[in-house]
Amino acid sequence: MTAAYWGVNGDRRRGAQVEVTTTKKTAERRKDLALITIKTIIESRPFVVRAVIDAKTEKRLDVDEAVKTKILDQKRRIYVNSITKEELTLADALDSGLLEVEFEKELNNGNGSVTRSLSDLYSFYR
Repeated sequence: MTAAYWGVNGDRRRGAQVEVTTTKKTAERRKDLALITIKTIIESRPFVVRAVIDAKTEKRLDVDEAVKTKILDQKRRIYVNSITKEELTLADALDSGLLEVEFEKELNNGNGSVTRSLSDLYSFYR
């Protein structure tokens, strides 16, 4: 684009190059912050194993049968999945529905349980 402009001394000059630029303001960005607190309550109660569920046959076995078939290892407190041979703690096996237990009522909170609480705080930026 060629344009005329006035010089410093007031004289008119021709043939100057003029460059035009435009600036567009984009949307303003802001940071979002989220705080999340996760509270985990862990309750454990002593229990006695009364029966075991065989993962392969889905049959209920008494404790002696489960020990003989090596599904239950009472010394190590381990349940062995008869299909995958994966070892689970008795608490995990109980959570998975593979044990039938009787909870002992003694000590602690009056119902035999020990309760503890864990809290974790997480922050997220976007």
